[in-house]
Amino acid sequence: MEYDPTSWEIHEDPYPVYRWLREESPVYHNERLGFFALSRFEDVWNATLDWKSFTSTYGLSQMRQGLAGKGERRVEHIRQFVVNALVTQLAISHAAGLGALLTDLRYQLQTEFAPDLPKLPLTTITFGLPSFRPADELILAATGFSGIPAFIELIDTDAASRLQDPLKTRLQELIR
Repeated sequence: MEYDPTSWEIHEDPYPVYRWLREESPVYHNERLGFFALSRFEDVWNATLDWKSFTSTYGLSQMRQGLAGKGERRVEHIRQFVVNALVTQLAISHAAGLGALLTDLRYQLQTEFAPDLPKLPLTTITFGLPSFRPADELILAATGFSGIPAFIELIDTDAASRLQDPLKTRLQELIR
């Protein structure tokens, strides 16, 4: 059996595959798509507590350390980092209106060139609404209450009420 999170069939009825993952392959590796997945709540929970060991990201700081010989140099991660940076930049620059759409949806786009990577455009897409992860005890209590093992991220509701709406502002300017 294969777990492919991009498959439409998985989204239609994921539960048999989830059951198989928990029972038969709690640490699942999909070689074709190149990812690992943990399927048991306790394993996922422990991985979140030791996120540095279990991260799948290879950010700019890890890349700089690897290239400088100060950190783990993982060629496949460096390659993926560069591909992600280039694809993000190409999508934004060649898809007419994508940047405006993201701005209208309240995302902030920023493209810059790092001094040590002067030819690689680094585009950051962030959302202007602050969020935070509650204490472990609260997540465990919520999980125990609901029976659903889930990660919880909370938003600052006061900040949500102050969040500017660029699309609304633009529409108001057009009708004036």
